[in-house]
Amino acid sequence: MPARLGNVLLWAIVLVLALWLIWKFHEPLTTIAALALALFVLVQIRDARQSSQKQLRAYLSVEPSGINPYGLPGGRKILGHVEIINNGLTPARDIAFVVRMDWNSNPEWRPPSDEPLTKTDIVSQPRARMRIGSGPPKPVSIIETDVGTLSYLYVWGRVEYRDEFSEKKRFANFCHRYNCAVFDYTTLTIPSDNGRYHENGNDAD
Repeated sequence: MPARLGNVLLWAIVLVLALWLIWKFHEPLTTIAALALALFVLVQIRDARQSSQKQLRAYLSVEPSGINPYGLPGGRKILGHVEIINNGLTPARDIAFVVRMDWNSNPEWRPPSDEPLTKTDIVSQPRARMRIGSGPPKPVSIIETDVGTLSYLYVWGRVEYRDEFSEKKRFANFCHRYNCAVFDYTTLTIPSDNGRYHENGNDAD
């Protein structure tokens, strides 16, 4: 049931209850008590409804899924993978996302905030996992430091979606940091368990 229609029905039920009590007793004090009771019931119903929606709604999170090679072995290109996970109890719809990867030697680097999102018709069911790679792929030469030297690959982006209870767009911003000192130049990989949630760029509603 759409949230607006549900709110209208709640108001209608409470109003009918209050009018019935007023008609039944015809006393000023009883009328005031009836209106107070109606308001109290409405607040209780609203709070219970909001609490239920928070427990049932979709919640998308984004987890690190490693740095991996792209294309043919001789291509020497890499990309960052993430997994978008629905941790809620109802589907997430109208999913849009952007996933990017950048190298930087600054451990306090901040991701940009104005990248356009790719819109999809994907519906993410509860506990579903979607693996997505960053785009475009980057050459290994993006890593400008020597083997064993500290620098970082950042896999970052944003996911927007709608849940079953609101027309409001929900979002999850993410930024995963990988230490280039452990980059494997043979397999062109950094395992997902080396991904860290960066102190900047992670936020969700």
